[in-house]
Amino acid sequence: MTSPRFRLCLLPRAVVCLPLLIATATAPSLAAEARSPTYPYAAYAESRLDPQPFGWPLSAEEQAYVQIPEFDRKPGKDVRRHRPDMWPVVPTASRWRKAPEENIWITHHASALGQARAAGTNLDMLLVGDSITQGWGGSPIDNVQWNPAWQKHFGRFRTVNAGIGGDRTESVLWRLEHGLLDDVSPRVVVLMIGVNNAPHVAANGVPPEAVARGIALCVENVRLKAPAAHVVVVKVVPAFDPASAVHRGILAINDAVVALDLTKDEHVHLVDAGAGFLTADGGLHTAAYSDGHLHLSPAGYGLLADALAPTLNHLLKDDGT
Repeated sequence: MTSPRFRLCLLPRAVVCLPLLIATATAPSLAAEARSPTYPYAAYAESRLDPQPFGWPLSAEEQAYVQIPEFDRKPGKDVRRHRPDMWPVVPTASRWRKAPEENIWITHHASALGQARAAGTNLDMLLVGDSITQGWGGSPIDNVQWNPAWQKHFGRFRTVNAGIGGDRTESVLWRLEHGLLDDVSPRVVVLMIGVNNAPHVAANGVPPEAVARGIALCVENVRLKAPAAHVVVVKVVPAFDPASAVHRGILAINDAVVALDLTKDEHVHLVDAGAGFLTADGGLHTAAYSDGHLHLSPAGYGLLADALAPTLNHLLKDDGT
């Protein structure tokens, strides 16, 4: 298929074979391109690395492309040069598999996308993020009921949970470019992403500022595709040993997000739930984590719900009763 034109900006450093998936995709229209942010990696724009940069269903070419190991599709691989500063800001599909012909992550995306489209305009909230978002329950991926904290605080709202464990900013960008908000009009999008980028900050030289810009691109993408929606950005919840480089990376990502001043857009709101997860001396309240350091326990989801409730109730014009 014909790939679209990409604009260039400079970023400072700082199968499973399902009929849904293999249906023939048409070339993206200029209108569709106009509803996408500008991505910063020049080689990505010029060489059209991704045969279908946006749109759903996936073409046969894109189906084959997302079977390539993810690292071999990351910016810089094409010129045999690592570009970790570009990883968080260029849409990249993840790849999970149990057999060579599978990409379970794509199947998960298709399931969440299908549920969102079924809701259409009859949707209060769309949740977008990683395993912490998926852990609220209600996900078409794992067929688990909404957890008690969600049911208590937000069960009255019509919500689709599109969180997928392991997602990073770049995978959320890919999902937004490949149908997640097509024909969907949520009143609020809750975005909680970045914790899975933090290990790359610690180990691969990804600048925390690049992760923050990836979060900002996710926000911009939602604002372009669903301009009436409010976007609630949840700062990355503290995780991992406070003495670790990964924990420091999380703090640096959050600082970089604050520095971008996303809330200058009156449709964007920033929620910081972090204080409830930390002790007075900066340690983790381990009881808030099911594994002691990352994934949340029922108590942790209660803390997160308490932090979210004032903003969500206000945006949805609900007094919380």
